[in-house]
Amino acid sequence: MTPGLPREASAAVSGLALVGPRLVVRGVAPAVGAVAGLVAGTARAGVRGADTVIRVGRVARSALPGAGGDWRAGRRAHLALQPQEREQERVRREGGTESVARRVAATLDRRPDVAYAYWDGGLRRLVVSAADDEVTDRILDRAAELARRHGLGSTDETVEEFAHPGDAAGVRTAALALLADVLGAATALSAYGLRIPASPRLVTAVVTLLRENPRFRSWLRSRVGPSRRDLLLAAANAAAHGAGQAPTALLLDAVLRALQLAETVARAAAFDADHDLLCAPDREDVAADVRPRPPLRTSPAQEYAAHAGTGSLLGAAATLLVKHDTEEAAEAVLAGSPRAARYGPASFNAVLGCALAGTGVLVRDTDRLRQLETAETLVLHPSALSGPGTGPDPWAEAVLDAARRAGLRVVVGEHPALEDLTGLADHVVGAGRPFEEAVTALRGRGGVVTVARPGSAGDTGVLAGLLAGDLAVDLADRHAAVVWGADVVAPHGLVDVWRLLTAVPAAREVGRRSKTLARSGAALSGLLVAVGTARRGRRRGPLPAPRQAPVDASVAVALVSGARAALGVALARPPQPQPRVAWHALDTDAVRDRIDQRPEAHPAPLLEAVGRMRHAAGTAGGLPPLAPARWTVRLARAVRQELDDPLTPVLAVGSAASAMLGSAVDALLVLGALDLNALVGGVQRVRAERALAGLRAEQKRKARIAAGRGTRTVDAAGLAPGAVIELKVDDVVPADARLLWADGLEVDESALTGESLPVGKHVDPAPRAPVAERHCMVFEGTTVVAGQARAVVVETGERTEAARAVSLAARTPPAAGVQARLRELTSAAVPLTLAGGAAVTGLALLRGTPIRRAVSGGVAVAVAAVPEGLPLVATVAQLAAARRLSSRGVLVRAPRTLEALGRMDTVCFDKTGTLTENRLRLVRATDAYGAEADGTVLRTAARACPRLNGDTAGTTHATDEAILDAAGRDPQWRQSEGRPFEAGRGYAAAVGRTRDGERLLVVKGAPETVLPACPGLPEHAGRTARDLARDGLRVLAVAQRRPGAAEDDPDTLERPLHDLEFTGLVALADVPRETSKALVRGLREAGVRPVMLTGDHPQTGRAIAVQLGWPGDTGVVTGDDLAAADRAARSDMLRDAGVVARVAPEQKLQVVEALRDAGRVVGMVGDGANDAAAIRAADIGVGINARGSAAARNAADLVLTDEDLGALVEAVGEGRALWHSVADAIAILIGGNAGEVAFGVLGTLLGGAAPLSTRQMLLVNLFTDLFPAMAVAVTPRQDPVAARSEAPPGTSLLGTPLMAQIRHRALTTCLGAVAAWLFGRLTPGSRRRSTTMALCAVVGTQLAQTLADRRGSRLVRGTVLGSAAALVLLVQTPGASRFFGCTPLGPLAWAGVAVAIGLAVTGQRALPQLERTVLRLGRAAAPAR
Repeated sequence: MTPGLPREASAAVSGLALVGPRLVVRGVAPAVGAVAGLVAGTARAGVRGADTVIRVGRVARSALPGAGGDWRAGRRAHLALQPQEREQERVRREGGTESVARRVAATLDRRPDVAYAYWDGGLRRLVVSAADDEVTDRILDRAAELARRHGLGSTDETVEEFAHPGDAAGVRTAALALLADVLGAATALSAYGLRIPASPRLVTAVVTLLRENPRFRSWLRSRVGPSRRDLLLAAANAAAHGAGQAPTALLLDAVLRALQLAETVARAAAFDADHDLLCAPDREDVAADVRPRPPLRTSPAQEYAAHAGTGSLLGAAATLLVKHDTEEAAEAVLAGSPRAARYGPASFNAVLGCALAGTGVLVRDTDRLRQLETAETLVLHPSALSGPGTGPDPWAEAVLDAARRAGLRVVVGEHPALEDLTGLADHVVGAGRPFEEAVTALRGRGGVVTVARPGSAGDTGVLAGLLAGDLAVDLADRHAAVVWGADVVAPHGLVDVWRLLTAVPAAREVGRRSKTLARSGAALSGLLVAVGTARRGRRRGPLPAPRQAPVDASVAVALVSGARAALGVALARPPQPQPRVAWHALDTDAVRDRIDQRPEAHPAPLLEAVGRMRHAAGTAGGLPPLAPARWTVRLARAVRQELDDPLTPVLAVGSAASAMLGSAVDALLVLGALDLNALVGGVQRVRAERALAGLRAEQKRKARIAAGRGTRTVDAAGLAPGAVIELKVDDVVPADARLLWADGLEVDESALTGESLPVGKHVDPAPRAPVAERHCMVFEGTTVVAGQARAVVVETGERTEAARAVSLAARTPPAAGVQARLRELTSAAVPLTLAGGAAVTGLALLRGTPIRRAVSGGVAVAVAAVPEGLPLVATVAQLAAARRLSSRGVLVRAPRTLEALGRMDTVCFDKTGTLTENRLRLVRATDAYGAEADGTVLRTAARACPRLNGDTAGTTHATDEAILDAAGRDPQWRQSEGRPFEAGRGYAAAVGRTRDGERLLVVKGAPETVLPACPGLPEHAGRTARDLARDGLRVLAVAQRRPGAAEDDPDTLERPLHDLEFTGLVALADVPRETSKALVRGLREAGVRPVMLTGDHPQTGRAIAVQLGWPGDTGVVTGDDLAAADRAARSDMLRDAGVVARVAPEQKLQVVEALRDAGRVVGMVGDGANDAAAIRAADIGVGINARGSAAARNAADLVLTDEDLGALVEAVGEGRALWHSVADAIAILIGGNAGEVAFGVLGTLLGGAAPLSTRQMLLVNLFTDLFPAMAVAVTPRQDPVAARSEAPPGTSLLGTPLMAQIRHRALTTCLGAVAAWLFGRLTPGSRRRSTTMALCAVVGTQLAQTLADRRGSRLVRGTVLGSAAALVLLVQTPGASRFFGCTPLGPLAWAGVAVAIGLAVTGQRALPQLERTVLRLGRAAAPAR
């Protein structure tokens, strides 16, 4: 428990007592509002709920026997017609079924009691709607009679491959399957209660094996169809489990069947609700069989089921070989059942189908919907993204964002109206390439989701591409064609696609978790089968089929997990996109009108009520007395996130297995290590988030809004479109706003556009201008540097340009980090561990050991060999490094990000404000020919920096500050009148007198404004100014003249410029920071390649890069080059580039993604909102708190709290030292455990049973793994400064070198243990004595190796010696020694242990040479063979 928590708790209680009444008063208003909103929402939903009940009732009635095969709902009916047996020739002569049916429809449509009647070619149904409910039956009878007269008759048989969307056959199938499960479960429970003998388990096992086998299911479906297959399998399963008295499996199956029944009913009811929208006489549709569909992909659950079936058969064979009992072999088959892997995704898809149907989405093929889990690419036809006008659909950006968050590769079709969106795609399909060809090519890379909005059945190219995908989504809004052959029909457009895409990551996670649950249940049930025996003739237990309880439990958890995940998708609050308005293209009156006409967003009643309740809870929970409770909740959430670790299920299964074998203490030890790891990581996560919350609180912005004749200050977060704000110097713009008037306004937009120089603003519209050139707009997060203005707010929150920049990238986890490598090591170690356990069991059985003891020994070896300290050691090492970095000004948001920092080999810098100061400085003063000028030019320029309020006030313009910093104030100059720089004027000017009384007008400004006013100008002056500007410098022309005696000062300043005497040119630039050169040099010395991102000209960018330390021949790529290339080409282009020039803000994300695609481990350092997307997408994102935007900080993994970026170099060294420490700790854990497994196998081979028990092996892990490994992990192997000089370790550090280290440690440990154990066996003493000697040798050998590797660390020395002393004390203490199965040792035994340890450690030094010798001999022998 955290120190001080009890005091906090008591303080909270007393605080609640004091502020209770105030809390009630403050909480009543939100609560009342929430309740009122809930009541209103319930009232609004009441009508819809009643309609839903009516529709569900119709579906239920149509599913009853004898209801007929035609679809009917109220006044509407769909009649399936085909030629009667004797009228087929006649129908053929009259043009075929469709032609005759259209004549029948036309006849019916002329009746006054018929609302409409037409032949639907897509559904191939006669659609009839009566004008009144009372005449519906008569109308339908009349329709049937007319059809018979024309040779047509209705049929109950399926007339096409795809079922009718309202067909009740699926409802009947699902209901019958559910009924079979219920009857089977009731039979099983009754028979078990009445003590009726159960059927042989072999029957249940065979049925289960066939039912879960994907190949058998596919074969049966091809023979009898999907509905009959489901019924046959359901009946067989119910009969087998009912007779076998296994009701739990049937009850779980019934739960799944109930969910699937609800989904089927919901889908049919959804068609009833959407009928009038999709089925109308003037609505065009496309038949279901217009194009063949690609075959279904094999799902991960099916792959697992195939492997599990093979494993079950092998387990059954082994069980039969050992126990010679077919019942036990059948139990082994049942133990390997992959039901959890199938039930989890099935429940997810069932609940998701219900949710989609509830929103009006028609799921035409549920099997295709399950392909979501395999989706890798989203292909969007231009028709899908096009809006009702000339621009993109309002939901287009939300859909693209959802696709990126789902990790999908986004491919869009080229179209002129979608140019703003194609930059967000990974690949753009050329307009000339057929849609179907592009989709077919992409299917070779994985599952493809296609989305299109065909206009008619004549859009054959669009239809072919749409139906070529694995999951085809037809957008049926805006009177587009309804494609009945699509897998999903979306009547509301892209909003339905957004919901589907949000389900993709959830579907993947459910599939992964379900397979883990299936493996866990199979392992535990297999354990029970191995150590248990059949219950023939014995008293029955309290539950039937107890040895299948773990499998049933895993199935139950998978069901709940899948349903819960789908509910999360269903309740996800959708964005409220609105058409993006080109505010910069409108005049001020049109802007106000457009704001007034903007529709308000109305969320769904349920979501609105949930939002109100959350707001009320947040208001109440934000009170100070509840701070401990808030901290506890946050910690619980963080711990839950930490438990999402690759070793968590392994350790949980190991703990359960230990408990099943009667070792409750062992189980608690394993769980304790697991929970401690999660708690440590969770505390660090909460602390980092709290620190960031403090930083965000400091950055809260205020805004001045117009109120009558004055202004008032409000919180910027409360601004809404339409509010009028006032802006002055040093204000941070609180929202995107359109200028109403401006007086000399200049804004620093570097945080958004990357432009280092201030941008002049005016109120004139700027149609078709990019963001950087929208001079009539001000954007959130930018800073006013000169002038003042009034503007109307047009966008806030997530709709601002800054927020849009952040949302471009979905967060993607760093690849191949410590956690990923641990997952690989776990995947490799767990099978070897299980193989070691199996070897121990097999050898023990061969030596005649009783089966329970043999299996228990094998399980003990397998469980104890799992490196349960691995997550804890990794977390502690990361936490220690994070704390060291925090003392150096680096805030680590999550310790796991340090692993990527250690592997980083490329880092991208936004130039402006990061490598440069984002502050203008004077860099050159020249004459007309470009030569360095004397002090006259600089002195005149300083005089032209006007003081607005006399000599006591400072300047307000960035250029004035830069010039005065270089020249200083001229003591010989006294200003009498001045005019500051204004974008409309183009220059700044002042009138004054020198010390000798000479009166002068001094001017500095844009060359294109000042130079034309200079008669007799040298011809080279204009060319020099252009050359300087081409180098990325801001150039000002300086001139002066002597005013006439008749000119007063104001008149002199207001007159147009004329008769000026050209003095020279001054050039200003955003100069590099003093620390930037050292930063670049340090990174290059560390093997990290820096890449500079800049909006400058390529030559300017290279020049600045060389000045900062890049080599002179560094490669330069431009933003135009990136725009013209696809993602693969961008990767090749950027592989060796050092500068990316002319890069647009949105292209920074493309640079980071392309570098990652090229195999680089990429860092991104930035401080602006335009950097946030790239920071978010990088392997390691770095934000800067001192001068950075909130968007950049919130997207970052590391936050530099100081101005000095040199801390980044130190962080690289810490990251690399972390990798070395983790590698050594992993070698201790896995190498030691591997040696223990090897010793267990050898000991069993020699002695007939595993020498060490589970408790003893956990004791070994306690002394050798937990404390020594933690000491190694928190102690850097070398100084971080030395680590910086190494090359990035990548994953190689955890590759071959680590494998050699693990191998050597395992062999050394095994050698020491075997030597001590044999010494004990060969000298007089008991079996327990030899086991104790082996235990001490195992611990001592590992401690000796650890000490030899890290002898320079005082912490490691102390931990090793302390662990050794604790072991000796434990062994020599009789009671404790007996508890762990040991016995006190005498001097001879201790001497033998010492000799064994010395022999093993000495032999370790010879292992590398021995390996090289063996390899050399092997290579020499190979040619001879």
